[in-house]
Amino acid sequence: MKKFFFFAFVLLIWSNSLAQNDSVFVKLLPDTVQIWNVNVASNCASRYSLQTEVSGNSILVIECDTIGSIANCICIFDLHASITGLLAGRYTVAVYRQELKKYFYSHDTTIFIDSLTFTLQSSSAQPKNIQSSQSACHTATSIDKEETNPETFLLLSNYPNPFNPNTVISYQLAVGGFVSLKVYDILGNEIASLVNEVQNPGKYAIGFDTSNKLSSGIYFSRLTVDGSVRIRKMVVLK
Repeated sequence: MKKFFFFAFVLLIWSNSLAQNDSVFVKLLPDTVQIWNVNVASNCASRYSLQTEVSGNSILVIECDTIGSIANCICIFDLHASITGLLAGRYTVAVYRQELKKYFYSHDTTIFIDSLTFTLQSSSAQPKNIQSSQSACHTATSIDKEETNPETFLLLSNYPNPFNPNTVISYQLAVGGFVSLKVYDILGNEIASLVNEVQNPGKYAIGFDTSNKLSSGIYFSRLTVDGSVRIRKMVVLK
């Protein structure tokens, strides 16, 4: 797997990228869940491919610009994925964007856009189906937003997962506090301490580089904020 280059500057991208204008939200329709990313500011030649995966109660959306930054004009796009056939329950959505060197970007870059949770009250009677679309270039418009408030704090599935040797662990804090982010093996041995400090509310992405020191297997990321804990499974695959 080609090594990701974005660990050193993912926070810089957050502070400077046009992705700051993105607005991610969910619309719940009869038998359908729509995940919207509106006000995506990009070059006017952009063509986004949306890969949407549902794993249990986690939904991962990867947006990839397959054209690249080859034009000097900026347009506003809306992207969305429609999913039918989901079971009732509470879901976590994470949205990332890829800008890949093979599509004329200077580096392979993955940007964490946003995350949210929503609750689906009843199961769909339709078979599972996922469709994605991109609007034409337009000026910014507003769409009513639904259920965008995050939990007190949210630990997302790392991306990529499985991984070798690098991955990014993302989380979101609605309130500030003392944050500890550690990685453990399946026996409970601490492998790495990635964060151990007071942090303000906001979105964070931390690179985890195994440096080829970990064998294939299951590991766990453990996020603790003032005594509250979230845990996610990670897989190293060589």
